[in-house]
Amino acid sequence: MSKQDAERAADGLAIELVQDGETVFVRVKGSRANSDDFFVSSDLEISVPANARIDAHGRRGDFDVNDVQGDVDVDSDNAGVRLENVGGNVRIDVRASDIIRAARIGGGVDLKGSGHDVELESVAGQVVVGGAYSGDLQFRAIAKPVRFEGGIKSRGPAEWRVESCPGQIRMSRGNLSLENVAGPVVVNAKSKDVQVAGFTQGLDLHVDRGDLEIRADVLPVPRMTVSTNSGDVELTLPENGKFSLRASVDKGQLENQFGELLHVQEQGRGGTITGDVGNGAEVNLRANRGSLRVRKGSPAEAALPAPPKPPVKPVSPSAAQSLVIQHN
Repeated sequence: MSKQDAERAADGLAIELVQDGETVFVRVKGSRANSDDFFVSSDLEISVPANARIDAHGRRGDFDVNDVQGDVDVDSDNAGVRLENVGGNVRIDVRASDIIRAARIGGGVDLKGSGHDVELESVAGQVVVGGAYSGDLQFRAIAKPVRFEGGIKSRGPAEWRVESCPGQIRMSRGNLSLENVAGPVVVNAKSKDVQVAGFTQGLDLHVDRGDLEIRADVLPVPRMTVSTNSGDVELTLPENGKFSLRASVDKGQLENQFGELLHVQEQGRGGTITGDVGNGAEVNLRANRGSLRVRKGSPAEAALPAPPKPPVKPVSPSAAQSLVIQHN
């Protein structure tokens, strides 16, 4: 691009501000000098009243929104989205995104579309994520229910939900890890290794292919129904826990660390591990092909801590003014 072309392109750029009642539209219009030889882009930094509501729309370009008390709505074909200290609800709809990050959100988060990495932290409201993501997804300190419905083509669909996440949930292409979450916990996946630890109120975990590792770290021992068609299952129960265990494998090895408290019976190429330890919840494990291990853990004590307090106080949509950002 020559200096003359650059000056001509800059002269053709326009930012249009249109006010309609309490709504202000900010539109970035392309340069009249645009041609097949070069492309002109623009960066905007906009300061708004703290109680503003933000609607941002575009085909490409990143969105960073910080320190607003109203709702934030982002709709874009290709954008990285970073939100921090938002008092209201957040809705994000993207078709291709390298990163979506939201931290210290006073309302809920509704995310759908496709992209790479997702990171949600300190969210006071409900979180719903749907779509296809090929990178790492992380959820931390979510006070209300968290639900995921999506997956990627190479690994098939995956669905899971928890009632809250005081701890952490991490998901990648072939792995899902849930630690210190409040249930009931429900996981259904086509192909994924799953680790669950420190959960309450029950577990329903079913995968077609994948190794499953479950640690019951709290008392009372939660109800569990766990199965995999192809993969190893390892369950660690507290030595002071009470439970009623029914575990079976069609083709695979058995391991029992509870000794005579549980009965092991080999049947063909598989077998069962059964037994009642006190008067506790039902624990059902099943594997078609793979090893089945029941391990004895350390004594369990307290249940999960209370969910985190809301980081900021939300402002209702009716009380917030609006700002609409539109760019191509």
